Amino acid sequence: MVTRLDRLARSTLDLLHTLKAVADKGAGFCSLAEVWADTTTAQGQSLGRPFKLTDHQKAEAIQRREAGEETLAEIGRSYNISGATLSRLST
Repeated sequence: MVTRLDRLARSTLDLLHTLKAVADKGAGFCSLAEVWADTTTAQGQSLGRPFKLTDHQKAEAIQRREAGEETLAEIGRSYNISGATLSRLST
């Protein structure tokens, strides 16, 4: 565990060599200042905006779209999304 990456290595190459040596010994690495630099947990980070619909809502919206009884705008309004967003949902 280190407080900051710049305290551990002077260059990216030095850091990678050090992290490889740590991993080869079977240990994990964690930086207190850079939370993304943590090999001790499986903390995948999703980048970008969060999805507006849950998986259940997506499936329901696709089913309603394929039924063809409502317009895309009507379905979209019920989920607070645009008809264009609804049209991009894949089956």
